[in-house]
Amino acid sequence: MNELPTAEQKAAFDQDITMHTLVHEQLIHFYKGFKHDAHPMAIMTGVVGALSAFEPYAADIATSRGYPIIYPRNDLDYASRFLHMMFAWPTQKYEVDPILARALEKILIL
Repeated sequence: MNELPTAEQKAAFDQDITMHTLVHEQLIHFYKGFKHDAHPMAIMTGVVGALSAFEPYAADIATSRGYPIIYPRNDLDYASRFLHMMFAWPTQKYEVDPILARALEKILIL
Protein backbone atom coordinates (compact mmCIF):
# COMPACT_ATOMS: atom_id res chain seq x y z
CA MET A 1 0.00 0.00 0.00
CA ASN A 2 1.99 3.14 0.93
CA GLU A 3 3.12 3.92 -2.61
CA LEU A 4 2.05 6.42 -5.21
CA PRO A 5 0.88 5.28 -8.63
CA THR A 6 3.36 5.22 -11.47
CA ALA A 7 3.04 7.77 -14.25
CA GLU A 8 1.44 5.08 -16.42
CA GLN A 9 -1.07 4.13 -13.69
CA LYS A 10 -2.00 7.78 -13.15
CA ALA A 11 -2.42 8.32 -16.89
CA ALA A 12 -4.67 5.24 -17.11
CA PHE A 13 -6.73 6.48 -14.16
CA ASP A 14 -7.04 9.97 -15.68
CA GLN A 15 -8.12 8.44 -18.99
CA ASP A 16 -10.70 6.21 -17.29
CA ILE A 17 -12.18 9.17 -15.42
CA THR A 18 -12.17 11.33 -18.55
CA MET A 19 -14.02 8.68 -20.55
CA HIS A 20 -16.78 8.50 -17.92
CA THR A 21 -17.63 12.19 -17.52
CA LEU A 22 -20.88 12.17 -19.48
CA VAL A 23 -24.18 11.22 -17.88
CA HIS A 24 -27.40 10.08 -19.52
CA GLU A 25 -29.30 12.93 -21.19
CA GLN A 26 -32.48 11.96 -19.30
CA LEU A 27 -30.77 13.10 -16.11
CA ILE A 28 -31.24 16.69 -17.32
CA HIS A 29 -34.99 16.22 -16.85
CA PHE A 30 -34.31 15.10 -13.30
CA TYR A 31 -32.41 18.33 -12.62
CA LYS A 32 -35.22 20.39 -14.08
CA GLY A 33 -37.63 18.80 -11.61
CA PHE A 34 -36.09 20.70 -8.70
CA LYS A 35 -37.28 24.15 -7.72
CA HIS A 36 -35.00 26.93 -8.87
CA ASP A 37 -34.10 27.76 -5.28
CA ALA A 38 -33.70 24.18 -4.00
CA HIS A 39 -30.81 23.60 -1.64
CA PRO A 40 -27.76 22.26 -3.54
CA MET A 41 -27.32 19.39 -1.06
CA ALA A 42 -30.90 18.23 -1.71
CA ILE A 43 -30.25 18.32 -5.44
CA MET A 44 -26.98 16.43 -5.10
CA THR A 45 -28.56 13.78 -2.89
CA GLY A 46 -31.38 13.22 -5.33
CA VAL A 47 -29.19 13.14 -8.41
CA VAL A 48 -26.60 10.78 -6.90
CA GLY A 49 -29.42 8.41 -5.95
CA ALA A 50 -30.93 8.67 -9.44
CA LEU A 51 -27.61 7.87 -11.13
CA SER A 52 -27.96 4.23 -10.15
CA ALA A 53 -31.05 3.99 -12.37
CA PHE A 54 -28.89 4.87 -15.38
CA GLU A 55 -26.09 2.37 -14.84
CA PRO A 56 -26.64 -1.18 -16.14
CA TYR A 57 -24.32 -2.72 -13.54
CA ALA A 58 -26.29 -1.07 -10.71
CA ALA A 59 -28.81 -3.92 -10.81
CA ASP A 60 -26.09 -6.30 -9.58
CA ILE A 61 -26.54 -5.51 -5.90
CA ALA A 62 -25.94 -7.74 -2.90
CA THR A 63 -29.52 -7.89 -1.68
CA SER A 64 -30.61 -9.41 -4.99
CA ARG A 65 -28.40 -12.36 -4.05
CA GLY A 66 -30.01 -12.72 -0.67
CA TYR A 67 -27.06 -11.31 1.25
CA PRO A 68 -27.97 -9.93 4.67
CA ILE A 69 -28.20 -6.24 5.38
CA ILE A 70 -25.38 -5.10 7.65
CA TYR A 71 -26.73 -2.78 10.30
CA PRO A 72 -24.67 0.20 11.49
CA ARG A 73 -22.58 0.09 14.63
CA ASN A 74 -23.21 3.22 16.65
CA ASP A 75 -19.90 2.86 18.48
CA LEU A 76 -18.03 3.75 15.27
CA ASP A 77 -17.45 7.14 13.70
CA TYR A 78 -19.18 7.95 10.40
CA ALA A 79 -16.48 6.73 7.99
CA SER A 80 -15.78 3.58 10.02
CA ARG A 81 -19.49 2.84 10.23
CA PHE A 82 -19.80 3.21 6.45
CA LEU A 83 -16.86 0.84 5.83
CA HIS A 84 -18.31 -1.64 8.30
CA MET A 85 -21.68 -1.62 6.55
CA MET A 86 -19.97 -2.09 3.17
CA PHE A 87 -17.60 -4.91 4.01
CA ALA A 88 -18.67 -6.70 7.19
CA TRP A 89 -20.29 -10.12 7.20
CA PRO A 90 -22.60 -11.20 10.03
CA THR A 91 -20.77 -14.47 10.63
CA GLN A 92 -17.29 -12.99 10.94
CA LYS A 93 -15.72 -10.23 12.98
CA TYR A 94 -14.79 -7.23 10.86
CA GLU A 95 -12.18 -4.79 12.06
CA VAL A 96 -12.24 -1.43 10.30
CA ASP A 97 -8.79 -0.39 9.10
CA PRO A 98 -8.24 3.03 10.75
CA ILE A 99 -6.09 4.20 7.81
CA LEU A 100 -8.92 3.46 5.37
CA ALA A 101 -11.42 5.14 7.67
CA ARG A 102 -9.30 8.31 7.86
CA ALA A 103 -8.81 8.29 4.10
CA LEU A 104 -12.55 7.87 3.48
CA GLU A 105 -13.31 10.65 5.93
CA LYS A 106 -11.00 13.00 4.02
CA ILE A 107 -12.54 11.96 0.70
CA LEU A 108 -16.02 12.62 2.01
CA ILE A 109 -14.97 16.03 3.31
CA LEU A 110 -13.55 16.98 -0.08
